[in-house]
Amino acid sequence: MAAPRLRNDGIPFGSYLLIKRVARGGMAEVFLARQQGVEGFEREVALKRILPHLVESKEFVDMFVEEARVAARLRHPNIAHIYDFGKVEDSPFIAMEFVEGVDGAKLLDEASRSAIPVEHAARIAADVCAGLHHAHALKGPDGRPLGLVHRDVSPQNVLIGFDGQVKLVDFGIAKAAARVQRTRPGVVRGKFAYMSPEQCQGRELDGRSDVFNLGIVLWEWLAGTTAFHRDDPVEAGRDITQGRLPALREKRPDVPPALEAIVRRALEVDRDRRYATASAMQLELEAFLRDARMPSNAILLGQFVRTRFRGDKSEVRGAPLGSTPRAPAGTQVVAAEPPATQPAEPPWHDAETALLDNAKTVRVPTPVRPVPKTRTAPAGTALVQKAPPRRSRAPWLAAALLLVAGAAAFYWWRTREQSSATPPAPPLLEVRSDPAGAHAVIDGTPIAEVTPFTLRSLGPGTHTIGLTLPGYNPITRAIDLAAGESRTLDLSFSPTAPIVTRPIPPVPEPVPVPVPTTRAATPSRPTQPSRSTPRPDRAVGTLSVAAVPYAEVYLGRRHLGTTPIAELELAVGTYTLKLVHPGKPPVLQRVTIASGQLTKLRVNLR
Repeated sequence: MAAPRLRNDGIPFGSYLLIKRVARGGMAEVFLARQQGVEGFEREVALKRILPHLVESKEFVDMFVEEARVAARLRHPNIAHIYDFGKVEDSPFIAMEFVEGVDGAKLLDEASRSAIPVEHAARIAADVCAGLHHAHALKGPDGRPLGLVHRDVSPQNVLIGFDGQVKLVDFGIAKAAARVQRTRPGVVRGKFAYMSPEQCQGRELDGRSDVFNLGIVLWEWLAGTTAFHRDDPVEAGRDITQGRLPALREKRPDVPPALEAIVRRALEVDRDRRYATASAMQLELEAFLRDARMPSNAILLGQFVRTRFRGDKSEVRGAPLGSTPRAPAGTQVVAAEPPATQPAEPPWHDAETALLDNAKTVRVPTPVRPVPKTRTAPAGTALVQKAPPRRSRAPWLAAALLLVAGAAAFYWWRTREQSSATPPAPPLLEVRSDPAGAHAVIDGTPIAEVTPFTLRSLGPGTHTIGLTLPGYNPITRAIDLAAGESRTLDLSFSPTAPIVTRPIPPVPEPVPVPVPTTRAATPSRPTQPSRSTPRPDRAVGTLSVAAVPYAEVYLGRRHLGTTPIAELELAVGTYTLKLVHPGKPPVLQRVTIASGQLTKLRVNLR
């Protein structure tokens, strides 16, 4: 195969210029590429091409072509657009919309360290539902539904742009009911950790299977952990078909019950009890966001993604080949048989890929010609100097290119060896409390989770754990963690001392004093107290209430107002206040009002 022409900014591939490889799976690889046209036309695209060693496999080529045919019919804002399909030197490719952002797998990694806001997780899922409904309802030229099912709704196939746009990608194993070439019996397509029960059993699928797949993804984004086994397909299939999945609020208690109910219905083992369509699930997610007053849209979602993943532009532009992404856990990878003989020299494809992955410009050195020595002619002799013979540049260029290819292959091998070394596992700390539901501060930084929770992002060393719970004394503990260690920290709260109030005795009314007189006795009148006599002060105090987030404050059935409340006058005594925030359970707080004093109440409802 001829050597690729190298340019300063990439390698030509038909009418495209390959800039960077951003992903590689068991069937194809994806590049950031630049489409070049007449009059200086350029456009960045994501170019997906089948792996060279699978070009001879008719099954893989047919699946690749089928993906292009299916995706070309889909036109929806929440599905990545297909621009072009073709072949370059018998290598099929698809040019599609390039999304600058992160995928759902990166979002799951972030959720395992710090909770993802429930409104953004629900927003992303609602947008995916919109794209799925478009695919499920797609009709053919004859007007009849195609019965299209994605069959691989997993975190890797959901892209969230830095502009807040959500795109569903990779219809490579999608199947239409009217497709003539059926999947062979016994062959199950998809990632087994994200399959529906009917998918695990090899039954006929419809759009409800995609709803179940999305339910798993949404559960994981909210819980911050994986739902089913990723290393054992048999165990994963057993758990999925038997519905063995912990309740979402056991993993994350702050998830509103309404959202938990949506996830639970999407994950019904009996598909007749699931949402009948993806649009039905989308409507309930939209209603939840509206009723819970948790706004999330493209603007807010884009701000969140840019803030959380500000330093992750490399995720979009690709990573060096030394960190070539392996197929995700739970992915069925069908590898083609390797050729009987391997070439002694690295193939040009490998050298090309290594150059793109390292994102370095390789310049071919220009050979330096030796300068001929000048001879001095004898006196009276005319010296005729012959021009040096022309030497072909081909041997120099060939040698230089082989040197560059060998160096790139060696660098790729060394980087891959270094990246394959397993780094020491981080410590794993589970924190539990009695009672549960306590807020935590780790090394001086508050976290969103409440007990019980598991920390996976702590490094080895000494860490300080602080827990607070209304009505109980705070707890602080220091703990030493070693690399790879798994620990459980059980802490018990002690209740704070009860507030003892004593009744204030009533102030007696002033008694009028009779004034003696020498005048004749007259009919007596009731003596009235003098207006100048001071009346005793009422036994009252003032109350201020603040809550994070805001709350409606009630005293019995009386609505005292919305926080913050400043200097509310109440009679002396002990009261039980109820604080209510939409989407959260009510919180009861006891306060004691003292005469002439200001009582301050601060409540954290998160």
